[in-house]
Amino acid sequence: MSAYPNPRAVADILADVLAGNNIPEPQQSVDVLTLLAALTSGGNRLHVEPLSALGVSRTLAVGATSAEITLTSTCRRVSLTPLVDMCIVIGTGAQTATSTSHYLLANTVKDFAVPAGARIAAIRVSTDGNLRISELL
Repeated sequence: MSAYPNPRAVADILADVLAGNNIPEPQQSVDVLTLLAALTSGGNRLHVEPLSALGVSRTLAVGATSAEITLTSTCRRVSLTPLVDMCIVIGTGAQTATSTSHYLLANTVKDFAVPAGARIAAIRVSTDGNLRISELL
């Protein structure tokens, strides 16, 4: 017999996992859809970001002084790939990146939600390079 009563079995297992407790026998495993159903039942909310369509592809040249680019007005997410280490800032209105802005490591991909009319500014850490920007609509 299961150590967890149904229909809350999945939620009970998840609570044990989050609390760092041991999970009982392997037969207690659950599929992803069952887990999602348990997480979203009873007024619980599970926030999921939907996939976005590709928009404009941009390249921002980044150097010793802050460089800025304005995104398409319908853009709500971006995928950023810095080709060199750099610091960035995202916002509306004029933006200026400094050495204390958010650091992005070269050759990583980071996704961000952006406000309507967003601008991105970037400044290099040590070497000039490019910031690749994929707008997601």
